[in-house]
This record gives sequence, structure tokens and C-alpha cells, in this order.
Amino acid sequence: MTAASVVWCGPGGVPLHADTRSTLHDGERRWPVVAGIPWLRAGRDDVRERAVAALDAGDPEGAAVVLLADADDWWDAPPPPDAQLRAALAAPTLRDAVDLLGFGRVGTYFVHRWSDPSWLAALALTAAHPPAGRPVVDLACGAGHLLRHLALHSHRDLTGVDVVFAKLWLARRFVLPAAVPVA
Repeated sequence: MTAASVVWCGPGGVPLHADTRSTLHDGERRWPVVAGIPWLRAGRDDVRERAVAALDAGDPEGAAVVLLADADDWWDAPPPPDAQLRAALAAPTLRDAVDLLGFGRVGTYFVHRWSDPSWLAALALTAAHPPAGRPVVDLACGAGHLLRHLALHSHRDLTGVDVVFAKLWLARRFVLPAAVPVA
């Protein structure tokens, strides 16, 4: 997906327009699109500006590193060094990537999600109430496990939303490349 392939609305509800292949513009600010993931997280102007600057400099990997370092507000660990985040971009497996991203307990959860009791509850809920051809938006989708399950059961038009770019990057890279992720 390129920035121009979808019309998005920014955090203020203002329509966004592609101003390059890797940035969106709301008339006031520019927003990065890295690895096909529009990053629209409000309240992180410094992160947004650094990612856009890296994209403008022709460094999409550098923009990815900036966004991979951003975490949930409740996360209490410092981000890994840039070199480690760059290494995560080339990780061959989900397990390797979550380790390099410094996800700690969240990484353990992502790697073992399919055996977690909350996962079994999600399966029961979607079995009892399948989307039946309707679009699905999974809020706080993490690495996209539920969307993958739905895709494997022939559901389409799947969008995952999470405030953490790294989680969506994991979804795009390892779990469900076909879903539309939005940070």
C-alpha cells in the first residue's frame, strides 16, 4: 500500500492527502507511512517529525527505527539501541524480532498468544458472532493475531489499529501481511 492508495483522516478528523509516496499531509502537519503503515499517533510530534525527516532524507529504514522505538505510555523499559532496532528489521522470525525490539513480557505474549486464555475467549466470541462479510476493525490489535485467524477463515476487509507502530510492523512482517494496519 502506498500513502496515496487510501484516504485517511488524521487525529483531528481532517482528511489526509498523500504528499509523497511515504507521507500524508493534513494541511498543517505531515505524517509518515513506513512499511505500508500510516503512523497517525497524536501527541508524539517529536517522533512524527523525526520519522518524516528521515523519509525526506531518503532513509525509510531510519524512519522505521524512529517509529519502532516508540512504545505504549505504560511501558517502563527504555527503547533498544538504534542498531538493535535496525537488526530487528531483518529478523527472520517473530521470536527474533520481539527479542530485538526489546518487547520483554509483551514479546512473550505475542509469541505464545495462541495458547493464552484470552485468545481462546476471542476465538469463542468470533465463532459465536462471525463478521459475516462485514468489515472488521480490530482496535488495540497488537501483532494482528485475531485478524490472522479471521483471514484464515475467509474473512476479508480487515483493519488493525494500535498506537504502537512496532506491533503493527510485526503484524505486517510476520503475522498477517494482507491486513491494513494503522498506528
